[in-house]
Amino acid sequence: MIGTITKRLRRDGKPAWGYSFFAGRSAAGKRIQITKSGFESRKEAGQALLVAIHEHRQGSSTLSRLDFATFIDRWLAEHAKHRCTPKTLERYTQLSRYAISHLGNTDLHSLTPVSIETALNALRNSGGRKDEVHPLGRPLSARTVRHVAFLVHDSLEAAVRWGTLPTNPMDRVVLPKPERKEPKVLDDQGLGRFLDAVRGTSLFPLLVTAVSTGCRRGELLALEWRDIDFQTGLITISKSLEQTKNGLRIKSTKSGNTRRLPLPSVALDVLMEHRRNEENGSSVEAARKNLDLIFCDQDGDYYKPDQMSSRIAEIARRAGTLASVYIPCGTPMRASCSAAASQSRRFQSASAMRIQVLLSDSMLMHLNRMS
Repeated sequence: MIGTITKRLRRDGKPAWGYSFFAGRSAAGKRIQITKSGFESRKEAGQALLVAIHEHRQGSSTLSRLDFATFIDRWLAEHAKHRCTPKTLERYTQLSRYAISHLGNTDLHSLTPVSIETALNALRNSGGRKDEVHPLGRPLSARTVRHVAFLVHDSLEAAVRWGTLPTNPMDRVVLPKPERKEPKVLDDQGLGRFLDAVRGTSLFPLLVTAVSTGCRRGELLALEWRDIDFQTGLITISKSLEQTKNGLRIKSTKSGNTRRLPLPSVALDVLMEHRRNEENGSSVEAARKNLDLIFCDQDGDYYKPDQMSSRIAEIARRAGTLASVYIPCGTPMRASCSAAASQSRRFQSASAMRIQVLLSDSMLMHLNRMS
């Protein structure tokens, strides 16, 4: 670390000496420059510069001597907590436990590409839960291990920005290759069996809307009746329901943008019938909550996303279709989550014309017969 001696003239014409040195970068990536002036001589400023640099190094080394577990917990609390949604922060915390299990006791400045790559390989081989078949731990998927690696990279990148580490050792780590699996998408026949099985349940209007729009799970469960214009046949997607350990909350859509999508006439008919049934059978508790939700629980409250996915997975199993249901032009409905695979993302981002094309004639005929 090298500093600079500065000189300027006072109003009385006498020189004033000072110093300046680079002290790393802030969390936002901006340079931190420490300066001080007012010394009577160049020698005095130079001596003060050496002391300041030494003190700065001592303070920085205190952080670099932290073990990885302490550092990443601090990163989660000071960085991720203020920049991520609660759901993302939960996922980051889960992933950090995997990293800590193999790197937690390693000093931050002792992390090397070799040590990190060894830890990732260990997670790939036996980083999961222990059971009778896997006493050392079940293998983790390449996808999960890559997510752990991305988290470690982001946290260490912050250490570089803060001036704690000179470089990021993750930059030279080779990650496991991602597993490429084609999602199993229901054809018209399979989707017909699935909708037949769900017919007569409270999930039927929801599934018809999912098939017709490609909305994500949380987007469907956040819909209110005012989001549908029955005259124009348009549905507005502007928010999403998120479930975390702390409860439910409404947030913006994943992209942050509002979408307006056309609904086919059969979906509008199903939703109109659903609304009539809701009005006729609405409970006092539902009226009190006054949430005006299209899809809600029996008390008129928000339907928990995980509970909804579990019901859909059970219906799919009983119908003899896929337990993990990928619906053409719709969101994947799983027991665990609705994270979109590449194919479903393509469907979800499709234009209105594309969505209408994906609803094949045979599928529309099937829905018409059911409505």
